[in-house]
Amino acid sequence: MKEPALPADTDPRAPLPADLLILGGTVIPMNRDMEVIADGAVAIIDGKIAALGSRDRVAGAYTARQSIDATGKLVMPGLINTHTHTPMTILRGYGDDMALDEWLNKSIWPWESETR
Repeated sequence: MKEPALPADTDPRAPLPADLLILGGTVIPMNRDMEVIADGAVAIIDGKIAALGSRDRVAGAYTARQSIDATGKLVMPGLINTHTHTPMTILRGYGDDMALDEWLNKSIWPWESETR
């Protein structure tokens, strides 16, 4: 990630200001390398990830008004659209002998309509 530019009068050895630091969790950035960072950290600036990596590296490079101790927890991207398939997991195994379009049209979607 590209580091933010520093004002000319800033000491380059001083920690950069961040809005939020998430420290100590197992960071799963979901990158191409499928990296997992034990005892990791994330720095957030203006609602965006500014840096992630080991706790020592990130905590040494950034300071923040707010920090979260994520020790023993996972730090990962949000699960987007998980609601979409929830009803289908409840009925897993129901209609195994049906083709997908038949299963959706005759079983899942009518059941979803009735439960709303």
